[in-house]
Amino acid sequence: MKRRRLFKNLRREITFMIIPHHSTQPLRIKLSVFLMSFLVLVVSGMGGLTVFIITRHINYFQTREISKNLKSKNEYFGQEIIKVRGLAADLEEMEKEVLLLLKLRPKSPKNVSEYQGQGGGSILEDPLPLTREEFKQNLALLKEEAKGRKENFTTIKTTPLIWPTEGRITSGYGYRINPFSGRREFHPAVDIANVSGTPIKAPADGVVFNIERDRMFGKFLTIRHREGISTRFAHCGKILVKKGERVSRGQTIALMGNTGLSTGSHLHYEIWVKNKRVNPWQYMCLKMTDDEEGKEMELVKQEER
Repeated sequence: MKRRRLFKNLRREITFMIIPHHSTQPLRIKLSVFLMSFLVLVVSGMGGLTVFIITRHINYFQTREISKNLKSKNEYFGQEIIKVRGLAADLEEMEKEVLLLLKLRPKSPKNVSEYQGQGGGSILEDPLPLTREEFKQNLALLKEEAKGRKENFTTIKTTPLIWPTEGRITSGYGYRINPFSGRREFHPAVDIANVSGTPIKAPADGVVFNIERDRMFGKFLTIRHREGISTRFAHCGKILVKKGERVSRGQTIALMGNTGLSTGSHLHYEIWVKNKRVNPWQYMCLKMTDDEEGKEMELVKQEER
């Protein structure tokens, strides 16, 4: 009964009358309730579908833009992280070389597994990530620190700090009795004696400025370092480097000999600072044994007399 009534109502027609302004004949349109309901459903469905497509389209472009921005940020931070890692590696390498230079070993961290203390609150959330500006500031500070350390490290590498050869000091810097003339004269160097052929090494990074030979010093060479510092090595038996060659600290540059005005195989070692000879002993701070220090102190006492 209800079904018949429903079908009957759906078959009912509704007349729409359109009356034009310039015509006396009205326009009648008859539509069944069923057709009208169908059209309403179709229009509603198309409207909903249109809204859905537009929304998806907007979301797609928004997502693509966000993804593009994230990709750009990831690339930026990735490049900065590579720079930071490079700086960290440089600092680590410099630290190793400085420790090697000073004959020190880095302290090993204690085994934390043997300590069993516990307590404190838990961290429930990860700390807030750095913004780009904060990251830039931290990176700038790290770069500045690395630059300063590099400059300090360069100064250390180019300053003559090690003994140029192995041996014992036979004559210090200052006044002494000349072994040839027997007169009291100023000796502007430190003499280190050892057997012929003992390696002579560069006490710091630098460039070979000249290689010469004369009656007084025999075979000798001069190395220029930074900050107006030069080192001279005289009475060499053989010189192993060439003029203009760059040398590194610890590199063998010559062999000890007995050339020139000399009483035996030894190295005559001078240090010049801004075109003036200075006491090499104040730079020979590494590889110094107690015996050698005592010998130098004795020479100083004798020279003071």
